[in-house]
Amino acid sequence: MADNTDEITKIFEDKVGDTSILFLDLSSNCTGYTIVNLDFINKTAKFKKAGAIWFDPDWKNQEKYGYLFNAVTNYFNIIDQIDFCVCEAYMLNPKKRMGCAVGPEISGVIQVALNEIGVSHMTMPVQTWRKHLGIKKDSTGDYKEPTKKAIEKLVTLPTQIQSNITGSMRQLPNDLTDALGISVGSLKKWGIINFDFSKIVFQPDVDVLNK
Repeated sequence: MADNTDEITKIFEDKVGDTSILFLDLSSNCTGYTIVNLDFINKTAKFKKAGAIWFDPDWKNQEKYGYLFNAVTNYFNIIDQIDFCVCEAYMLNPKKRMGCAVGPEISGVIQVALNEIGVSHMTMPVQTWRKHLGIKKDSTGDYKEPTKKAIEKLVTLPTQIQSNITGSMRQLPNDLTDALGISVGSLKKWGIINFDFSKIVFQPDVDVLNK
């Protein structure tokens, strides 16, 4: 996707006060999210919440898509009153074609949901946000742990969060730390360097999200 920073700048500068932005790391098993209140004029970002939306392993794709659609139109729209959304750009790996249709389908669901509530969106390439966070793969070729370490320099992460499906505690998923990575990398790309994590909450309102 072409760089549309100028377009985003106009959107943010036209807002009075904070702009609520939803950042998403989309996945067929678990989608990570971050909500940030951005003051583009004063170049400050207050991190409000971060969490993970798991899907029931017995669900068909249609059920997953419906659940995610409702999360956007009911939860993020009504509770967080989002003004804009940034998703990690979907990249097709030619060596791993199994299930490759799920990625663009989930992306399409998000776009339809956002259109339903009148919210614009853009995608952020994974290489771009990693670059602005200074993330490089480790000796095993993995980016997940380096991303987590980069985020832990900014905020203390919980080791577990409550599942929105079972209500049980689960190990903190990489999808959540990636969503935080997308948010911080995107903000840095836009010239935002003043981050406030003092009031961030993790996996809030699980019962509301599950309705």
